[in-house]
Amino acid sequence: MHVKGYFITADEDGDLVKGMTNPTRNRIIVEHELDGTYALRHISESEKVKAFPKLIDDLRALVRKR
Repeated sequence: MHVKGYFITADEDGDLVKGMTNPTRNRIIVEHELDGTYALRHISESEKVKAFPKLIDDLRALVRKR
């Protein structure tokens, strides 16, 4: 059984803002090690790193899959 790992952050240090063009170490970790990361500020989004308002829709989709 796979345990899902999600992370919600204020991203006060701006590690997620830069996106994948010049990624920080922390951005690389959340992209590859977690199932989803949601930030409370405007960020460069990807499949796994998104703005906080998208959390509810993603959780609904996850429940529908089961």
